[in-house]
This record gives sequence, C-alpha cells and structure tokens, in this order.
Amino acid sequence: MLQCPLQLVVAAQAPPRSRSEMEALAAAADQVSVVPGRLGLHQEFGALLARQLLGNVASID
Repeated sequence: MLQCPLQLVVAAQAPPRSRSEMEALAAAADQVSVVPGRLGLHQEFGALLARQLLGNVASID
C-alpha cells in the first residue's frame, strides 16, 4: 500500500496504448498533471516537468 500521495504526469501526445495505461493509473492518483509531449517528457520538457512536480509537492506541505 502506498503511504504517500500519488502524483501522475500524463503526456498529452502519448501514443494511444500508453495514454490508455496512463488514464487507468490516473483513476487511482491523488494528483494528475498533463504536460505537452510524448513519452520522453524529461527530455522534451524537463524544466516544465520539474516545475510541475515541485509545485505540486509544495502544495502538499
């Protein structure tokens, strides 16, 4: 059992199969963020991804 909030980042242009898997995980997540890009979000939009994750961590505290 997960002992902390689950944050999921979904790639807006993910391939259909990956997108459906992300949406299934999103149903159980406490926070869901959608970021532009495909599957390499850390490479395509690293700064945006970091701001999104760090911003959501700050809102939990």
